[in-house]
Formats: sequence, structure tokens, C-alpha cells
Amino acid sequence: MREGFAARRGPSSLRPSLERTMPHRPFALALIAVLALPASGAATPLDDTFTPARGWFWYRELPPEPEPEPAAELPVEPPAPPLAELPPPAPVVAPVPATMVPFSAAWVRDQLPELRDRAIEDPTPENVRAYMLLQRVALDMASEFERVTAQVVQGDPLLDETFQRPLGPFATQVVNVQAAAFKNELLRRLADAVGLLFFFEGERPTSARQAPLVRHLQDRHELQVLALSLDGAPLPGNEFPDYQVDRTGLALQLGVERTPALFLLIPDGVPGSPGIVDPIGQGMFTAPELEQRIVLAAARQGLLDQDDLIRIGGQEPPVHVGNLLRAAGDGLVPADPADLIPFLTGVRR
Repeated sequence: MREGFAARRGPSSLRPSLERTMPHRPFALALIAVLALPASGAATPLDDTFTPARGWFWYRELPPEPEPEPAAELPVEPPAPPLAELPPPAPVVAPVPATMVPFSAAWVRDQLPELRDRAIEDPTPENVRAYMLLQRVALDMASEFERVTAQVVQGDPLLDETFQRPLGPFATQVVNVQAAAFKNELLRRLADAVGLLFFFEGERPTSARQAPLVRHLQDRHELQVLALSLDGAPLPGNEFPDYQVDRTGLALQLGVERTPALFLLIPDGVPGSPGIVDPIGQGMFTAPELEQRIVLAAARQGLLDQDDLIRIGGQEPPVHVGNLLRAAGDGLVPADPADLIPFLTGVRR
């Protein structure tokens, strides 16, 4: 029967039937299953995904996942006690260097800022009291030093300031009168060697107010004044009728920026030369201020010495201890304070 059936159908007639009974779909699925395997260096056996009895789509139950091990319990620290239960920190004094003696001036100067900062940052009664007590020690030391200083200074020509200028009101009046008389004497002496350059603008009220004071200095101290107008206009009060107009730009050369302006003029004897010019001031000044500035300008030019300036201030020339020491030489100055007193006394004499 098989032979007859085969003879009837023929070899070529078997292919469509075989194609219908064995389609290509399982091969494609098998290929997909193989491609879906995890890539690794070792070959994976096909019987993990296919067996004749189970087929291609048989999913085996996966083995149960191992339960995670319980994490090790960390020791729990006890909670910190509240701040109210903490004992107050005791005041701690910084360690004292070996070279410092307790309660000496250096020790107090070193410890006082430490205790003050601690009392400010942590103002407990103990910290504040420690700072206040050490401050009391410092104040007592300063009071004792002040008391002894007053005893030592009194009557010592090298130390007592009243030897240079008295401090009492009745005495200062006498000194001020003497200082004013000495200043007038110096200004009259300077009038023989110096003069004043007075730059003004006739249209400016400030120049009109300053001109009478300059004229007062001219009349009182016999100072020669050369008045120069910058705008060509005369002064309203005609204080300087013989004024000249600054046509040479002298004000610009001297740096005049505002009027009135005053300069000290020291002739050098050279024809056509303005001489030495020293600034007194630009702007308005009172008569005493102008006199003081004239004296200072003359001192800058070497026409007065420092002792003259001190006497104008109502003082006596002081004894400069530093100058005495420098004059004696470093090798002759004793290092012991006990020997320094007779040494300075002897040098002054």
C-alpha cells in the first residue's frame, strides 16, 4: 500500500506535505532562544532550554533566592545629657611660660586678654570674676606707678613739664603775653630780610576781606608787601593802591589755585630774580594765623631756629635727653638704671 501510494503521489508530491508537517517556525524560535542566551566564554548546553519531552517553551521553576543575611546591629550610643545637666567648665588659666613670674607686669599683660576673651565667650560667674580680679590687680599696679611717678617728676628739671611752661591760669596769661612780645620781635627782625607776595582778585569778596588783615601786618611789623592782581581789577577798599597786574604768569608758576594767596619772599640779590618763595597759605586766615605761618615759613628757610619757635609757643627750650645720650656716645651710656640717673645729671651740666 505504501508503494502504491508513493507511486500515485510521486516523489515531487511529497515536498509540500513535508513542508506542511514540519514547518520552519521551530527553527526560528530555537535560533531566537540561542541568541537570547547569556554571552560567556563557556558553551551553554541546549538541553537547558529544549528537550524532546518538554519542548521549546517549557519554563522550569527557578530555584528560590537565598534570603539575605540580617545586617549586623551597630551599638547604639546613649543620648547625650541635656545642656542644663552639664557641669560648668572651670576657668582655666593659660600655662605660664617659664620666664614669666606670676603677677608680674609681663604675666598680667599676657593673662588679662585671655581671661577677658574667656569671660566674653563664656560669661559664667567664675570666668567673669577671674577676669575682674586680674583687672583689679592691673589697676592697682598702674595706680601705684602713677603715684610714684608724680613724686619723682615733681621738681626734676629733666622731667617736670612746668619747667617748660606753667600750667596755672594766672601764670599762663603772663607767659602768653611774653610769647606774643617775642613773636612781634621776631617778625620785626624778619622784616629786614623778607617780604610778602599777595595775590588777589579785585572782583572776589574773599580777597576784599583778606586785604585789610594783610595791610595790618604790613603796618604793624613793617613788612614789605608786593600785591599782584590776577584779574587786573583793584581792591574795593584800595588797601594796596600801588598793586601790579600779574602779566608774567608768576601765580601759575607758584601753583596758585585760589585767591587770596600769600607767599614769603626772600630776595637773593640777583637782578630780575624773584628770589626764594615759600608758601604761606591760600585762602582766608586770621591775623594770628598769618603771623604763625610767616614764622614757620621763615624757619623752613633757616631764618629762625627751633628754640625761637618754642619760645613763640610760650615755652622754654626743653632739655632733650635723647640728644644728650647720642652726644655722649653709646659706649659711655651705663646699662644699669641705678647708674643712669647720675650719668644724665652729669651730662646735662
